[in-house]
Amino acid sequence: MSRSFKSIAHRGFSSKYVENTHQAFQEAINVGIDMIETDIQLSKDNKWMVYHDETMTRVTKVEKWVNQLIKDELTEYGVLTLEEALEIIGGKVSVYLDIKGHPSMLDLHSLFIILEKQNWVRNDQIYVVAYDFRVTHNLLMLREGYKFEGYKIGQIGSPTIILSNHWYTNLDLAAIPHELATREYIKNIRDQHPEIEIFVYTLNDKISFDYYSNFVDGILSDNAELLVEWK
Repeated sequence: MSRSFKSIAHRGFSSKYVENTHQAFQEAINVGIDMIETDIQLSKDNKWMVYHDETMTRVTKVEKWVNQLIKDELTEYGVLTLEEALEIIGGKVSVYLDIKGHPSMLDLHSLFIILEKQNWVRNDQIYVVAYDFRVTHNLLMLREGYKFEGYKIGQIGSPTIILSNHWYTNLDLAAIPHELATREYIKNIRDQHPEIEIFVYTLNDKISFDYYSNFVDGILSDNAELLVEWK
């Protein structure tokens, strides 16, 4: 039975391929995922790069900080630029961009300039989210200034943190770790903001999937193939 929530590949098909790579993205698209989640942060020379961790150690075994390397150095280690990632995805599926980094160090204007150039963007095709509520607030302010269509802004975190911000009702999305995503919390969010979408992360087992798929709008999983199959 097909269900109405969005199936979201966490860092691409990351259970089978190296996360946030061309192959992980392409294989997630191939199995029929609805959306790809990926992480972006700035290099030393202020280029938006696709990488999750602060350091290169876990994925590449290189003991260096991402923000201390320039774009050319990062690409030598196989890290994609945001432009390269968007070219791979290219409107085939929706995109969920998780912004990493301290708000004082982020050039969000340059991010919106990159997104503005994507001529394949239609309604609901790009979600831009952050864990740091200061980044999310800045995103909301920028979106208002740019008057973009087709972009959604979201907050990652616990329901209590999300509900505590006075600009909460301007959000399009709340992304909640599954450990905290109880029915009661989600009901509280929707009672105050009926139009908001609720995503949960990161589910890799059938029991959790069956539970959350009945009352959330999107599920993130490392295993894109199983997520599509379960849906």
